[in-house]
Amino acid sequence: MRPLFNVAAQGEEAVAKEMKTADPFSLRQLSGLGPRRLAALQTAGCHDLLDLLNRFPKTYRRQQKMLAFPPQSLPEQDVLLDVQVLGAGAILRQKKLNMVRLPVLDAAGNRLTAIWFNQPYRKNQFVTGEQIWLLGKAEQKGNLRSILVKQTGKGPGSGGLQAVYSLPEGISPKLYRSWLQQALAAFPVLWTEPWPPEWEKFLPCSSRTAYQQIHFPQSEAELHAAQQRLLFDEMLMLQLLQAEPKAECGYTQAIPDKRLAAWRQSLPFQLTRAQQRVITEIRGDMLRPTPMRRFVQGDVGSGKTVVAAAALLQAVLNNHQAVLMAPTELLARQHARTLRQLLPPEIDVLLLTGKSSAGERRLALAAAAAGQPGVWVGTHALFAETLTFQNLSLVVIDEQHRFGVLQRQQLLAHRLPVPDCLSLSATPIPRSLAMLLYGDSSLSILDEQPPGRLPIKTVWLKEQARVEKLVDFCLAEMQQGRSVYWVCPSIETDEEAAAAMPSIEERAKLLSRRWPAKYWAVLHGGMKPAERFEVMNRFADGRLKGLLATTVIEVGVDQPTASVMVVEGADRFGLAQLHQLRGRVGRGQDQAYCALLSAPKLSGFAEKRLQALCDSQDGFYLAQMDLELRGPGEILGTDQSGFTDFLIFRWQIDETILQLVKDCAGKISGQAGLLRQEQWQWIRHCVTRLN
Repeated sequence: MRPLFNVAAQGEEAVAKEMKTADPFSLRQLSGLGPRRLAALQTAGCHDLLDLLNRFPKTYRRQQKMLAFPPQSLPEQDVLLDVQVLGAGAILRQKKLNMVRLPVLDAAGNRLTAIWFNQPYRKNQFVTGEQIWLLGKAEQKGNLRSILVKQTGKGPGSGGLQAVYSLPEGISPKLYRSWLQQALAAFPVLWTEPWPPEWEKFLPCSSRTAYQQIHFPQSEAELHAAQQRLLFDEMLMLQLLQAEPKAECGYTQAIPDKRLAAWRQSLPFQLTRAQQRVITEIRGDMLRPTPMRRFVQGDVGSGKTVVAAAALLQAVLNNHQAVLMAPTELLARQHARTLRQLLPPEIDVLLLTGKSSAGERRLALAAAAAGQPGVWVGTHALFAETLTFQNLSLVVIDEQHRFGVLQRQQLLAHRLPVPDCLSLSATPIPRSLAMLLYGDSSLSILDEQPPGRLPIKTVWLKEQARVEKLVDFCLAEMQQGRSVYWVCPSIETDEEAAAAMPSIEERAKLLSRRWPAKYWAVLHGGMKPAERFEVMNRFADGRLKGLLATTVIEVGVDQPTASVMVVEGADRFGLAQLHQLRGRVGRGQDQAYCALLSAPKLSGFAEKRLQALCDSQDGFYLAQMDLELRGPGEILGTDQSGFTDFLIFRWQIDETILQLVKDCAGKISGQAGLLRQEQWQWIRHCVTRLN
């Protein structure tokens, strides 16, 4: 397809001018984008050029340019060298592996060998005497010096940072970067500046610069400035939309003291003081005619579900209908099972998910339409169906960070009276951040663990030699009837990733030699939903004792017998996410363990982070540490986009930017007309995209 806009030939100003006469957002103007690639982009969530620009890199690769091969100690990270081709390439074949070896010369006259694995076309790609650049791992064995090449190109190479994306099949990194350049050329047409011009002087950088530097940073300082500007925009937009005045009439829902006391006595455990306090706060909210908006965050294992059950009980005892929404089908089923144990038997708990039978679906839909009091449990798809409630007075949203702010507002806004809304999150975040993210809600904190639980013993292992002993320890735990999680940061071995980035593919080879096949299975986001569901069900009911998984198990897999959590590449995760993973174990009475595996050499910031996890089990303390412990290397972290749509959970935000968001929100609320109507429209448009 011929590009509608040629950036190199026309320049950015000419491209922007020409785009005004066309559809400025259409992906079809990109060069090299045929129907198949267009469909792949749309499947990945890119429907226009602004979506493309907002599909941020999952990580960044440092490219340290050197004048010559390292004369002494070899660096841990990849090196970038300009070299001259000395002769023809040769192929060495061993079983399924073939290696291309190419003799080259660096600027200091060192003779090197460039090596590619399983890329036979490289043998005849280069001409003797040609200047090329190599990016890869430097190795030396005796006098033999080599580069295990990950990337190469003709002419001189450029150092700095390179963005790495999760790309659909059939789209190369080079082509994708060219599309980003075309989209950036059109930025003046695509973007409406939401803030007053005079604010530019105290913001980290302009919007245009932020998008340029997030995709093509020349330094870590540029990348950091771009992240902070985009975080500022997101946080302030959310604040403004949540602060819009609303005139709402809700339900008045009371529960007699004796009835609540009887329910508490029926529970198979004693409520903690924190649970009692939060239940009292919710009870008071539901008594008032103003719709409840309460956000409850609790540390992992602090008992949010029983707090939700108290609110659901209060709604149903008033002959109303109530809903609990979960982010995954497995978590919805788990909640339905737990609520049937916690609530009185006369209260109906109906489960509605994509795997509900036709009979279950008909029963749930008919009961809702008839106005029958009860509790409906399901995923957010619960409201996407033809489900009509006659008397819905309470909506409970579990794992609130996985639902958009506008999703929640739109879910409730068209209903009269407006239902109460209780949002739950097991992701501890600092209070300052919580008040910005959930500014339209009252905040409750569950800061106490149920009695009788033993602290999880957390160890940090740097020596790969100890991995096999850890494998045997996990096997012994499984043989005693307990369950084990083994988490890797990636699914497949990536030749371009650092050696310290273990994958499920790589680790499965070791586990299959040491663990009986009947004990364990693999679980990751690349599997079909039905396969994932089957594995998680077998693990939940005890048929499987071990899971080799990615972070899909971070939220929603509840196995009381789980006693060991192993996290490989632990330095690749944030403190909050590591704490979430650790919280999957230690839910019973047995001693639980968490092993953090990392590369031998880490940055000072990464070491402090892992040591903090070993020293503390307080999620709120660790969340604050996560906010503060951000060094230059930590902004190059791995992709956590599956964790949440909010950038704030993917990148670290500076305290100065948090304060700036508060100050600017105050200026806008205190000065009518500071933002024009088109700016407000653009803010709503951007938040809609975020959700």
